[in-house]
Amino acid sequence: PPVYGEDELPTYAAIQKNEIKFRPEYWSHISEEAKTLIRRMCDKDGKRRITAKEACRDQWISQYSKPPNPEISALMLERLCVFTNSTSTVVRAALQVIVLRLSELDVKPMKDLFILCDLDGDGYVDGDEVARLVSGLSNLSEDNKQAFCKAVHNKQICYTEFLAAAMDRDKFVHDKTITAAFVAFERMGRGRFSTDDLAVVFGDEAKQAILEARYSIGISTNTDEVSKEDFFKMMRAYEV
Repeated sequence: PPVYGEDELPTYAAIQKNEIKFRPEYWSHISEEAKTLIRRMCDKDGKRRITAKEACRDQWISQYSKPPNPEISALMLERLCVFTNSTSTVVRAALQVIVLRLSELDVKPMKDLFILCDLDGDGYVDGDEVARLVSGLSNLSEDNKQAFCKAVHNKQICYTEFLAAAMDRDKFVHDKTITAAFVAFERMGRGRFSTDDLAVVFGDEAKQAILEARYSIGISTNTDEVSKEDFFKMMRAYEV
């Protein structure tokens, strides 16, 4: 590590003194650009220390963390359009539960796409970024470009939402993952979840979220519960 001590107390003292030392036996193979970034991130003076966003824009990060030219497909556009505009709140949350359980290897293609779209590195994809990005893409028709821009106009899509939208439904949305998402919502072991269960996630909007979800599969009764069977119908109805 750049701050070193023989045990905890000397290490803490070195941290307080901002004693950053790159010992040759550990750091000789590390570039000066990387060491400079570490110094900037560890600066004791909060006014000089760079922010996380500034670190993401650092020359060393930019050089080595670029994704291998991922492409945005028409299917990806359709998925994002449906996710942001047509999908019920409950299903959107369930898809995020599913995507957070995927392996790093499974997530990587979607992560690369997000990095490509998040032009300012703030952790969100918004309409302005999408418009700037798709304007230069040759693999999309003008209709697809307009559809993509319209889908996210005046919206901010966070990292997990983007992954959930980009996820391959056929590959990752199946009985096992749908069950895992249901269990995440259903807290009392009753085989159904209610407004009280969803309040943990949605707060005061929990009841509206359940009514919206039930309406999406043609159930108009004014109940505040969703059974496992109904939940599966909701998830199966969401196909892109």
